[in-house]
Amino acid sequence: MIYFLLSLFLILSLVINGVLVWYTRNVVRQLNYAIDNFDDFQKFLDEYCETFEEVYKLTDFYGDETIKQLINNTKKVSEASKNFKKSVLGQEIENETDTKQAE
Repeated sequence: MIYFLLSLFLILSLVINGVLVWYTRNVVRQLNYAIDNFDDFQKFLDEYCETFEEVYKLTDFYGDETIKQLINNTKKVSEASKNFKKSVLGQEIENETDTKQAE
């Protein structure tokens, strides 16, 4: 009787561990997908800000307060998204930034 119970618990434990491993792999895969998309979003924001800065430098728009405010707001949103990524990933984002600056 005791061998039967131990065998049952062993099989149950293996099934539960298998489900947890499967679930963990799916969560990690989804997190990696989200991080990759977040990087694309960050690049889009940076390009958007650069475009505004180029328009602001044009002689027709130079000194326009509306465009200047849009540039400042875009930079704030970009910085907030970088800070969010730092809070999610921790130390990894700082190392990635250092690597990009070294290139």
